[in-house]
Amino acid sequence: MSRLVRVACGTAERIGFSLRESTSYWEAEWLEQQLPAAAWARLGPKVEVVCESIPVKINLFECEFLLG
Repeated sequence: MSRLVRVACGTAERIGFSLRESTSYWEAEWLEQQLPAAAWARLGPKVEVVCESIPVKINLFECEFLLG
């Protein structure tokens, strides 16, 4: 579980969702190194699409649930 949280937080920071100024930037290679080979085999081909869709989904959530 701690590995999952670390990867999720690291990914969020690298795509621009950080509580502090980030010195990290997005690299698919970083994520590949963090994930087990089987997980990367499933995610790797679509990782850019997934990372581009995260901000859109967060915005939709904020608009729908947080703003009323």
